[in-house]
Amino acid sequence: MDKSTHSWARKLKTLLLLLWRQRGVWLRGLFCLAVGLSFLTLDNQGLFDERFKVRGTQPIDPSIVLVQVTPTGWNQLTNDFFEDQQSLYSNLTDNYYWDEFLWWQFLDKILKDQPTNIAVTFLFDGPSDLTNIDQKFLDMFAHPKITWAASLDKEKRPQLPSFVNPVNQNPALILYNIYDDGITRSYPHSLFPIPHIAEVLAQTLNPDYKDHFKENFGNNLTVNYKGPPGTYPTIDFKQVIDGKVPLGFFKDKVVIVGHQSDRNHQFYTPVGYMSRSELVANSLDNLAHGDLITYLPIAVYIFGLILILLCTIWIMLVYPQAISIVLIAGVGLGVTTLSLWLFDSHCIWWPILAPIVQILTTFVVFTTRQLSLKENLNWRLEEEKRVLTEVRHLKDNFVSLISHDLKTPIAKIQAIVDRTLTQENIDEDIRTDLMSLRNESQELNRYIQSILKVLRVESSDFQLNHEPTDLNKVISDVIRQVNPLALNKKIEIENALDPLFLIDMDRILIHEVILNLIENAIKYTPQGGHIKVSSTEIDEQVVVVVEDSGDGIDKSEIVKVFDKFHRGKDHSMKTKGSGLGLYLVKYFIELHGGEVFLESERGKGTTVGFTLPIE
Repeated sequence: MDKSTHSWARKLKTLLLLLWRQRGVWLRGLFCLAVGLSFLTLDNQGLFDERFKVRGTQPIDPSIVLVQVTPTGWNQLTNDFFEDQQSLYSNLTDNYYWDEFLWWQFLDKILKDQPTNIAVTFLFDGPSDLTNIDQKFLDMFAHPKITWAASLDKEKRPQLPSFVNPVNQNPALILYNIYDDGITRSYPHSLFPIPHIAEVLAQTLNPDYKDHFKENFGNNLTVNYKGPPGTYPTIDFKQVIDGKVPLGFFKDKVVIVGHQSDRNHQFYTPVGYMSRSELVANSLDNLAHGDLITYLPIAVYIFGLILILLCTIWIMLVYPQAISIVLIAGVGLGVTTLSLWLFDSHCIWWPILAPIVQILTTFVVFTTRQLSLKENLNWRLEEEKRVLTEVRHLKDNFVSLISHDLKTPIAKIQAIVDRTLTQENIDEDIRTDLMSLRNESQELNRYIQSILKVLRVESSDFQLNHEPTDLNKVISDVIRQVNPLALNKKIEIENALDPLFLIDMDRILIHEVILNLIENAIKYTPQGGHIKVSSTEIDEQVVVVVEDSGDGIDKSEIVKVFDKFHRGKDHSMKTKGSGLGLYLVKYFIELHGGEVFLESERGKGTTVGFTLPIE
């Protein structure tokens, strides 16, 4: 196997291992995607209904005008009166509204205005004997600008009015698909030799109209409803007959004539009951201006679901739950807004149900995962806390036990040394060794005491013993305590204490703090040096400062001097110590709510101190 093949195999193995480790993420992601894809199949045409209801009225073609025949107006024109007119009109066929003279008069008045086309949506049979009809009527009915509606019989053959010749006239079919729920949503496209009436009118309304919907040949075209009933301007049939319509009103317009309330002319649509002429007007507007609702390829919808899924998962994995809720709600709102905008502005169908369900599913699934991970993490932390607590107790008990066990032999050593030193006639070399042994045992005892102090203050049940205390007296007591050490090195300790009120504090701990600071100053100040101890009150705080004339501390060491067991590199071999003194100083002062500070420079000594709040 060559190097390149081996490299690719290693990369593939690494990728597969990574995928396996992240299986909890991508398996959940695949489940959420499957949910989204399953709901994608439910986003069918029926969901157009809600889109039509929620959106506002769309722009319409102003050249489309409706003329509606009303039962009352027709009754007044024909002088027909019935006792129960409403019951009668609801059961009448379109042929009831056939009257050669009235239709000739009506069409003549409109044609004088030079309209683009006149479409009659009544399904007339016409007179069986055309010989009794005046020729001027037949010439009018055969006018090239008039389109007469036709239907299909049971054998799917066109049924035309008797006065229409399909060879040289413009008959057109009125066919709409009524679904099982009674709603009219679409119509067939170029399925029959005689075209649909909307197609005929579209060619006359738009001179540049081309049948650019050839891919839908033989399919159903969805009606893109422009608005609720009454969206298109309407004129009453009787107003036209009576000459109450201004001259030129119909010029360059498509006039669609129908019935306003006859049950044969009413269709139940997603936006309410609509007359046949209004349905034709919507279909005409769609075809003439290319406003048909368009489905994108299914691959585009699937790709969109994948992008939304990745975005949602990324938000859930990166952001806290509170922020992720807001961001995911924003994603859902953005998808909804995009879908509505595409549908309203470009007639493009982008499903909402599938993305929203997928987003909600992803949120629930990954929230459950996050909660599970947090619960597992909390359990591990609790276990680690329990183990650490046990280890700490074991450590404390061990150190405490060892420290206490060491105190007894050290005390015995010191007692034997002291007793031996009181004897006479001891060789001077032996006396020197005994003094060295005594000093070393004292240093060991101090080290053990420091460890015991650390264990005591770091225990969970440690509490401060606050009491009103004279801080200056504590400082003076400490100076008297360490004065012999200073005299041995001929170091002068200057006392500069301002008068102070009593302060609530733990006297023993503060005594230990001051003792550590002054002892350190004596330890690191050379022979004949100078130490200054001062106290003052500044801004509701008491400030205690210890200044020495020692060698100072390197800047690199200053940040570490308060760490536990830390000792400077230059002093670790020259002086004895445990490295716990300054750690205890900082710990005790912070327990009182104060702060520790230290300033030092090589060759210029060290200034160290602390502040304590008065209240």
